[in-house]
Amino acid sequence: MTDFNAMADTLQAQSDALIAANHDLERRVENRTQRLKASLDELRRSREQLRQLSGRQRQLLEAEQTRISREVHDQLGQALTGAKMDLALIERRLRGLTDQPKVVEALETVRGLTVLMDETIQVARAIARRLRPSLLDDLGLAAAIEWMARDVAGRAGLRVTFTSDDSLGRLPDAIGTGAYRIAQEAVTNIVRHARASTMTIALLSEADGLRLTITDDGIGLSPVDPPQTSLGMLGMRERAEELGGAIDWEPGASGGTRLSAWLPLTQGPTATTPVSDNHTHAREA
Repeated sequence: MTDFNAMADTLQAQSDALIAANHDLERRVENRTQRLKASLDELRRSREQLRQLSGRQRQLLEAEQTRISREVHDQLGQALTGAKMDLALIERRLRGLTDQPKVVEALETVRGLTVLMDETIQVARAIARRLRPSLLDDLGLAAAIEWMARDVAGRAGLRVTFTSDDSLGRLPDAIGTGAYRIAQEAVTNIVRHARASTMTIALLSEADGLRLTITDDGIGLSPVDPPQTSLGMLGMRERAEELGGAIDWEPGASGGTRLSAWLPLTQGPTATTPVSDNHTHAREA
């Protein structure tokens, strides 16, 4: 009987120890869970702060590019145009003195400078357009994307088909700029890496947002450089998410790659035509 009681006491002590150990383990798990939750919350706050900082940096960069674009277009462009007019005046005055050999030489120099000035003016205008296309402010997103795509892809020999809603009006500045920059990066990536011959761009309004799709017939996505790691694609994804939208890439129906970006029209277009009328028109070059 004594042995039985001793065994019972031992079992009870072991049971109590096991219960205490289990309670201790539960406390440790709870503490670790709380610390992990706090760490995750801090990580989410840090990521949100980083996203806000990134968005603010993009806004500042866009404002600076707009300022430089206007200075290049207005100040430098006007100065170059004025210099070209001065050269034209000098050329007219020299034409009456062509009987002098040195004047003939000077006239040739002036004509050469005039050609160089024309080329410089075109370069300045191209720089201004790429920094901040005036079409984006003057005629809207559709015209700006179409011009950019035909300019960039056309020089590389790609055939571009562009489709947009006739009802697509003026968009909020942030949405219009974001969509344009996403399209600009996508077109540049296609020209540089896709080895494509054709590109199709569609800009369509949906019930609650703007849909941008860009499809090419190139070599498709690289398995060693997927959208999750490509810096250009990461930049496009961050820009879309900063605006509350989303972006994705998938194989095209006939090969190549299809980009699909959706951006919310949080403020709605300023045009009076309803965005729900999905009449479209396509232009090909």
